[in-house]
Amino acid sequence: MVECILKLYRSAIGLEKKWGPALGRVPAPGFVLIAADDPLNDEGRARRVADRTGARCGKLDGVSHFWPYQSPEGGAAALREFWGSLPAA
Repeated sequence: MVECILKLYRSAIGLEKKWGPALGRVPAPGFVLIAADDPLNDEGRARRVADRTGARCGKLDGVSHFWPYQSPEGGAAALREFWGSLPAA
C-alpha cells in the first residue's frame, strides 16, 4: 500500500506543467480550500491556482492534508458558505 501511495504522489510532481495552461479555461465557479498546516501543499501555490481560475479561497486553521478527518465540521461549513454564496441556478 505504501509503495502505491508513493508512486501516486511521485507521479504528481510537475503535474502543473501539464494541466497549468488549461486552468484559465475552467468555466464553473471554483473554491480552493487551504489546510493551514498541510505539508504537501503550500498556501502560495493554492492561491496562485485560485487566481488563475477565478476561484475563491477558504482556509482551515489547525489542520493538515487530512482536514476531512481532522475537521469535517469546519470543512463542511466552509463548503456550505461557498455554495451559499453562488447565484441560484
